[in-house]
Amino acid sequence: MLFRPKIRKPTFFEKLLMFLCFGVGAAGYFFINKIYLAEGKMLSWEMVIAMFLWLILIFVIIQSSIAEDQKEELGLIFKEEILQTKLLQDLTKEQNEEIKLLRKDLIAIHTGEYSKKTSKRK
Repeated sequence: MLFRPKIRKPTFFEKLLMFLCFGVGAAGYFFINKIYLAEGKMLSWEMVIAMFLWLILIFVIIQSSIAEDQKEELGLIFKEEILQTKLLQDLTKEQNEEIKLLRKDLIAIHTGEYSKKTSKRK
């Protein structure tokens, strides 16, 4: 049986991260652009540092979103694995019962009791 991912709705945390990322992106762009225009369209070390910090902040937000998504997916996979394990346990029990019955029949055939039982039925 193949694993088919279920379509799920985004959690509150994921929605919050999405709006936070858009907010940080827009605010960071606005402030960095404002500093760039105020300095006369020249790059300074403060502006380069601000841009890198802004990009690192966006990267951290994206990574936390990815981690949350992986946590949700692992939860779904674990539930599916538990279900498959239970099905395999049931199948193993059925096979063990069949093997026990086959052993009884084999012992009966070997000792000759099986032919006596079938002759009484006729």
